[in-house]
Amino acid sequence: MSEKKKSNKTKKEIQRPPSLMAVQAKLGLFDGNKENKKKEVHEFLKKPPLGFL
Repeated sequence: MSEKKKSNKTKKEIQRPPSLMAVQAKLGLFDGNKENKKKEVHEFLKKPPLGFL
């Protein structure tokens, strides 16, 4: 149910590369401190979980 709310919010973020958006959506990073979240995304991209790819 909360997924729909997130997808509405992502429409403003569409300038980001789709792969990064997919990572953010998967991690639910559309709330809180965006600078902090960017760091988390970069860490995540360095070592993505096996199931992610």
